[in-house]
Amino acid sequence: MNGGAPVRMLSGDAKNPIWSPAGDLIVYAGRFVDGQVPLFGARPDGTRADSPAVRVREGGYRFLPYGRGLVYLERLRSVDFSLLDLATGDRRPLNRLEDRGRLQTFDLTPDGKTIVFDRSQERSDIVLIERPLTTAC
Repeated sequence: MNGGAPVRMLSGDAKNPIWSPAGDLIVYAGRFVDGQVPLFGARPDGTRADSPAVRVREGGYRFLPYGRGLVYLERLRSVDFSLLDLATGDRRPLNRLEDRGRLQTFDLTPDGKTIVFDRSQERSDIVLIERPLTTAC
């Protein structure tokens, strides 16, 4: 960022990196398998950071303010959020939405108290209309 040459930090699959607000941790996704990606951590100098074995939906993770925790979506079709405490490795659900839908993306407010997300539902009725066969004269 200071005008120097780029430096490779990691090798292998490393997608959707996000920097912690404290600037001391980068969380990124590994290889996409079965609708989920494993999360990994690295320090700004490129050394790996210890991280709990967490699999999440690709792109579905955000840091809390001050980098204390990570809010994430576990599965591709998940609309329920979970929280990973980065200090202890503990995980806990944050909500339980009864009315399912499809969630595209989310973000956290700057104070970390509110999750802002979109959700859509498909409510189509499928009807089979059978018409009698007619014979050509």
